[in-house]
Amino acid sequence: MMTSVCEAWVQGPKILDLTAQAGADAADVFDSVLAIDAVFEGQDWREALRGWTVKVRPGGRILFSGRARDHLERYVAMPDSQQHQLKPSASDIVAAADELGLRILEVVPLCALDAGLFVHPADGRPLSGQYWWKRALSWAHSDEKLAAFCRFLEREFFARMPVSLSPHIVAVLEKRADPAANRIWLERQAAMNEAIAGNIDFQVISPYLAEPKSWQKKLQDHLQHARNRVVFHHLFTALWANAPSVDVASFLPDGQGRILADWAHREILDMWVTTLAQAWHQQEPVHQNFIYREIDLGSMTDYNAINKLLSACLSRQS
Repeated sequence: MMTSVCEAWVQGPKILDLTAQAGADAADVFDSVLAIDAVFEGQDWREALRGWTVKVRPGGRILFSGRARDHLERYVAMPDSQQHQLKPSASDIVAAADELGLRILEVVPLCALDAGLFVHPADGRPLSGQYWWKRALSWAHSDEKLAAFCRFLEREFFARMPVSLSPHIVAVLEKRADPAANRIWLERQAAMNEAIAGNIDFQVISPYLAEPKSWQKKLQDHLQHARNRVVFHHLFTALWANAPSVDVASFLPDGQGRILADWAHREILDMWVTTLAQAWHQQEPVHQNFIYREIDLGSMTDYNAINKLLSACLSRQS
């Protein structure tokens, strides 16, 4: 998708592509500056943007990629001292654009499926860090229906949502001051974030889709394929894990909606049962009675017993 974004927004015959060349003569000015993955560890993206602005003509464009700080703040509860320097937020981009006399044409969210940090509630870890999820997405290399579904989700769902739902962005800026347009873009981001902060159903999401009815029909067609249903179920379970309630069935016609709603219900029951199996022996004084030679034998009653015993044995051997 990165290639298609660049092709859609880059302009002019004279392009400085920083992915292909280190720089240019000081006197050179370009129609577009393409700075994909051009901000390195320890480098402040705002200082890099200032340098790129000098290299583009009035009315020209700058395309730069980065990690989205809004996504980290939505899904990761750990402070990062380098977030401000390395990972721009929506408000950071507006502030930098206003300061440098730039207009935000678009900020395109990217890589939600394979790098999103939304936490799967079944085990409390990011979906993108799960090997079973990576295997599921790897099917797209040989399954064109799944590949088409992944493209549909990235281009027609995540690309329409606020940047907080995706881990990476490409910002498209024009060298023309327009603080009013930048403010409108930021207000739209804030409105979308507010809308998706509560209960989730199709009515909440539909105002941000290009053609809601057409989108819903495309989703219905994609979910005729079994693998697509599995990917969609796990993705939406993790994506909206923090929502008070999620009505997945509202996105789909009655038959498909009932199937996915039943999967979600059964998964919640599985999580409740697993939590109960894991928690009963953690209460004191029961917990201390299960400790033998620093090994928690209570874990033998739950699904993590083998992992804990192996970890204890391996740590003593090392």
